[in-house]
Amino acid sequence: MQRMEAAWESRWEHVTQEVLHLGSRIQGLEDTKDQNEDRVLALEQQVSAHSKYFTLLRRDLDDVDNRGRRNNLRIRGFPEPQGPSEDIPALLRTLFNPLLQRPLEAPLLFDRAHRALRAKGAPSSAPRDIICRLHYYVDKERILMASRKTDLQDRMGNSLQVFPDLSWSTLQARRALRPLTQILQERQIRYRWGYPFSLTTVIDGESFFVSSPEDIPPLTSALGVTPLSIPDWFAIPSMIQNTGQVRPQRSRWQTPVKRRKPPQRPSDSPLSQLPTTPSSCG
Repeated sequence: MQRMEAAWESRWEHVTQEVLHLGSRIQGLEDTKDQNEDRVLALEQQVSAHSKYFTLLRRDLDDVDNRGRRNNLRIRGFPEPQGPSEDIPALLRTLFNPLLQRPLEAPLLFDRAHRALRAKGAPSSAPRDIICRLHYYVDKERILMASRKTDLQDRMGNSLQVFPDLSWSTLQARRALRPLTQILQERQIRYRWGYPFSLTTVIDGESFFVSSPEDIPPLTSALGVTPLSIPDWFAIPSMIQNTGQVRPQRSRWQTPVKRRKPPQRPSDSPLSQLPTTPSSCG
């Protein structure tokens, strides 16, 4: 019995030490887990703050881009000539001067005027837009307002359209709000776009201002429609949204290694093959 008790005591002492060791390890894991949770919470707060700053930065950048395009107009529908070049300023004068009730040859100052910067398509494809920058902002506004009241056509009878030249981000944001603008158009409710990007409308004497997805629920509630699921057009770039594919990376260009000629032995040198003659200038 004494030997059995001694054996059991030694075993229990060993088990007790293992349990204490496991308890200390579990306590360490729990402490590490609490520290990781605190770190993850801090990272989530930091990422949320960075997301807000990123959104504000994109808004400001888009605003700067649009303000740099304030004097620009985009004309759609002008057929492209078959020749290598065309006089776009003269072509635009014949279009804009009648809108401004001026003679056809009246001077109209352009800072620049060109086709959209992309490759020319096939003859059957749609012509590239013409983008022009007028020197005076007043002329641009008068042309834009007059074009909204007139059905524009060129000399060949092709229908033309004149738009303000907007940044790509603003166009994507307007495209994201298309479900909302379609409801407003169906109900014949007037709305207007503002700078920086915003949508303003009046319903039953109450003004609504939409500049972010958080401003949409009050407007849909006033319209009496179900809430619209519209993503944040500034927080998530449309080019990477809803795409799980990774763009393939190009292999880095490297300078081709020049072949090194093997060193020539003195006997293989071309000079060594020449006949040895006494020097004439000795």
